[in-house]
Amino acid sequence: MTTDNHDFFALGGDQPDDAALLTLFREWRAGMRDIEGPRPAGETEDQYDVANGAVWDIARQIYDTPAAGPAGLAIKAFMLALWIAPLSTSRPPSANSI
Repeated sequence: MTTDNHDFFALGGDQPDDAALLTLFREWRAGMRDIEGPRPAGETEDQYDVANGAVWDIARQIYDTPAAGPAGLAIKAFMLALWIAPLSTSRPPSANSI
């Protein structure tokens, strides 16, 4: 850091971003809200299964995408905690509480 540069993170060198993880996480949250919310009147079980599968595909992409910085690590920690928590409680995980 110099007198001209007041960016404290500049001391750490290159700070890669987690834009891909953030985008996936936002898509996953929206998908979770959709599948956990009220179902459309005409929706079939097959249509629900397709929507549910799409949300799980996004979760797999989150797991497969490497974290590059603190935001990515926070997302990874949240996803891990979300799936570990049901092991210690009787309630299923819910993205609506996010």
